Amino acid sequence: LRNDRQMASSYTFIGRKSKIATIFVKTYDPGEYVLKIYGKDMDDKKSKYDLLITYLINSSKPSKIQSYPFFWSEWGMPGHHLYSPIQGLLCIGKVYTFKIFVAEATKVMLVMGKTNIALEKQSDGNWLKENVQIEECNEIKIAAVYTKGAKGLLRFEVEDKKKIKLIKKTHKPGQMG
Repeated sequence: LRNDRQMASSYTFIGRKSKIATIFVKTYDPGEYVLKIYGKDMDDKKSKYDLLITYLINSSKPSKIQSYPFFWSEWGMPGHHLYSPIQGLLCIGKVYTFKIFVAEATKVMLVMGKTNIALEKQSDGNWLKENVQIEECNEIKIAAVYTKGAKGLLRFEVEDKKKIKLIKKTHKPGQMG
């Protein structure tokens, strides 16, 4: 994703449940953006990625989502799709539903600090855990176990909205710190 001032690869997020990809885009300011999508045959290990399509996006206002989850290389392979939560910044004390599709996984875990929470496999192949209250921690990870071992897939950042509000209330204009 690019506008006339900067490149912003962190403002895109991809999901690939099958051969079809879903691409989410976050715009950070109103204006025109160009989204270029590159690809190649999955069996092709040598050649470079070719430009497949270019989109012109005209945004009248910034996206409400601050960021998307960080993802490791395994995520870009077919068979991975995140339904919720799609935002990369989660709040301590809030309750979220985690729903993800991970092909060929035997187990999917949510790692929140020292707590591991197993997601339950549904009849449609998705993995689900409802009513997950975010505990105090720095980050939350989603990892999958396959027959060949475990791999990290996604990482969410965690923030404490109460502390941010408290800082705003106690800070007076013109005051340092």
